[in-house]
Formats: sequence, C-alpha cells, structure tokens
Amino acid sequence: ENLLKDQILMFNYLKKKKFNESKLKSISFRHKSEKIDIIPIGFWILKNQKLLKLVNQKRRKFNHFFISDISKNINKTKLFFTNILKDKNMCLFLIKSKINLVDGIIGIKLEKKIIEIYFVLKLSKSSNMGKSLKNIIFFLEKNHKIKNLIVKVFSNNLRAKKLYFNQGFKKFKKNYLKKIKINGMHKHTICKKNHSNVNYNYETLKLKVWAF
Repeated sequence: ENLLKDQILMFNYLKKKKFNESKLKSISFRHKSEKIDIIPIGFWILKNQKLLKLVNQKRRKFNHFFISDISKNINKTKLFFTNILKDKNMCLFLIKSKINLVDGIIGIKLEKKIIEIYFVLKLSKSSNMGKSLKNIIFFLEKNHKIKNLIVKVFSNNLRAKKLYFNQGFKKFKKNYLKKIKINGMHKHTICKKNHSNVNYNYETLKLKVWAF
C-alpha cells in the first residue's frame, strides 16, 4: 500500500508549472549518438499553443485508430491535458530529440497496481518512440517496482502493435466494437460479437516485466 502511495505521489510530483522545472525531471538516453529527453508534461503545456495545435492536428489524423474522434477545437485539446494534469493517477511524457522538434507523447495511467500505456501519439517521423517507451518502462520498474503493464490497441493498427510487440507485450484479450456516429464524429463502444459492425477489434496487450 505504501508503494502504491509512492506511485501516486510520483505522478503529481512530475507535473511542474514551468518547462525548465519539468526538464530537470527528464529521463534521458542516447540513441544513434543523439540525446533523447523524455520530459514529464506539466501545466506549461496549457500555454503552448503551437504544441497544442500540433497534438490536435496529429491526433485528428489518426482518429481512425482511437476509440473516439476529436474535432479541431483546441480548447477541447487543452481540456484533455487539464484533466490528465489534475488526475493523480495519470502522467504524460513529451519525447524530445532536438530543440525545435518533438517526437511524440506517451501517457501512463495507474490502476490497481497495473500501468496502462494510455496515450501514444507520434508527432514527427523520428524513430525514437520504441526506445522511449522502453526507457519509460525501465524507469517504472526500477524506481517504482511496476511489474505489469497493459496497452489497448485496435487490431488493425499494425504499426502500433509492432511497437508494443518489440517491447515484449503479448496478446491478452480482445473486445468487439460497434462504431457509431454522433454529430458527424465517430465513436466506438465495446459490444458483444454479434453486435459488432467493424472488421477489427480492441485488443489488450500485456507485459510482465522481469528485467531489461
């Protein structure tokens, strides 16, 4: 129970008001002689219009691989970040390899001593997402003794599945999906097999961490 409290404190502790404060909490590594920083996202992102627009644009581009579509409304994107920043069980990391380049975002969510890789969004053509995910998993295992992780992904999202399989994730279970449209926006709900109207399903992949 004390370990669980430590984990929850960790998420709040990482959410800084200023970018430079967050950068001090970075997980850093080198990949192909390039320094990569995994920076915990803090409240500073709510004022970074350029980054908010980029996230919104890329997230809309990949709407078809998410449970629900999002619109062009930047305020709703800001609200998404606000809700996560206020949630003690969640944290987002910004992957950054160059001063003017952000590679992507990886989010984690703590639930019943299991970490869910909650939000993975590639923001550039860089190949640093896999290595970054591996370093986040290593950080969680080493510092917070996390042994079990899951990620949920559409079965037709082959590129994402390859990323997770390369980290050691295995198929755990699947749910069937029904796709509906509300006010021009698509949304998926979990349903029984005979109610599904799409040719893909929602797979849960699981990773048991032994050691890297």
